[in-house]
Amino acid sequence: MKNLNILTILTIFLINFVVSSAAAQNYGRQKDLSYKAGQVELQAGIGLLSTFVSTSTRTKTPPVSVAVNYRFKDFLSVGAYFGYSSTAYKGNLKDSHGNVIKEDELKLLNNFYLTGLRFQGHYSQGQVDFYGGAMLGYNFSKIDTNIEEIENRPEGILIEEKSLITYSGYIGLKYITPSKLGFYGEIGYGASLITVGLSYRL
Repeated sequence: MKNLNILTILTIFLINFVVSSAAAQNYGRQKDLSYKAGQVELQAGIGLLSTFVSTSTRTKTPPVSVAVNYRFKDFLSVGAYFGYSSTAYKGNLKDSHGNVIKEDELKLLNNFYLTGLRFQGHYSQGQVDFYGGAMLGYNFSKIDTNIEEIENRPEGILIEEKSLITYSGYIGLKYITPSKLGFYGEIGYGASLITVGLSYRL
């Protein structure tokens, strides 16, 4: 009976110790998860809806993006963004001699690049961060095609290489875990109109 009482006391002590340690660790982790000035965060995402939407195109490389953000105030950050996607025309065309170019012989590939600076405002509560911002960017397309005559291009499909300065707005929602790995989703103009991905706080 004496041994049983000692075992019971030790068991209660051990349980109390484990619970107290877990609570202390959880408190420390929760404290570390707060969003504050001086933090650097990396993001990598994949687009769910390409900027180039057409019934006559197919995605060769889905829209992907990477970004790095620096929070210089608890509620403000600045970052650099890079996005890429590759879209191909799907269908049959005629060459300058009137001969049909079959789909497997057709080459019309648009490689789209977008880079820019982003400015974000944040509203953070615990592990959740709601943000919105604007981007000043530069995008350009590199076209790879065997269509020689411009008049033979598919209707509504631009095959000229272009570059331009652009600006856009976006909103997003992010959730960070105790391991500093986060999940986010964004809606706005970029390599994709809708983006989901992972973030990591350095």
